[in-house]
Amino acid sequence: SLRGQDPAFDYVALTRGPRGRRVDRVIPEKSLILLKPAAEVPHEGGRRFRAGDVPFEILRSWIRSGAPGPDSRSAKLERLEVSPGKELEVLVDPVAELQVRVHAVFSDGTRKDVSEFAVYEPVGDTVEVSSRGLVRRSALGESTVLVRYLGRQEPVRVAFVPAGKGYEWRGPLEKNFIDKAIFGKLRRLRLNSSVVCDDTVFLRRATLDLTGRLPTADEARAFILAEKPGKRARKIDELLATAGFA
Repeated sequence: SLRGQDPAFDYVALTRGPRGRRVDRVIPEKSLILLKPAAEVPHEGGRRFRAGDVPFEILRSWIRSGAPGPDSRSAKLERLEVSPGKELEVLVDPVAELQVRVHAVFSDGTRKDVSEFAVYEPVGDTVEVSSRGLVRRSALGESTVLVRYLGRQEPVRVAFVPAGKGYEWRGPLEKNFIDKAIFGKLRRLRLNSSVVCDDTVFLRRATLDLTGRLPTADEARAFILAEKPGKRARKIDELLATAGFA
């Protein structure tokens, strides 16, 4: 199943098809679920572990015990605790690595370190992630790593940024909660915002974004010539009240 979210279906698929070759209860070492990820037979997914590694031994032990199915009495996975958490982790050059740790919390209250068994999927090509959760920088920039274990997944957001010697924030004053959020992130990324746009650019962007059209020549002329303070906020309210806003 996609991302292992249907254990019952996956169990049947692993133990009974195709023609029972994936699991060999007589000679566990000949099971395809061991041979393929260990790269002992051709496999498009490449090597995932080696014979003797902990994942290999866990699977072999399971097959030797008869490959039992899911036990309804077993504790269920309730959540994943990932470090770093959901907040953006900003690492300044020359730092080029980040170790992700994953703990699974089960319904019986147990908490286990499953960093070695989780799946790590980087989004984009600015980072690479090892099978043990070591994130390595490929390029400067922001990325997300999806961490998956059993039927749960959590994102880890990371940004590798240049040192930027002598960096100082030179952005405009905050005017609302959106500015506060954006400027706060820019500061963490050691970036400065663009300069405030002029009236013509503002009117074009606001009208196009809110109504899907460009302002007319008369609208542009009237807005540019107006000198009353707060005209941008009033223009936004005006556009929101039009039939063109959906």
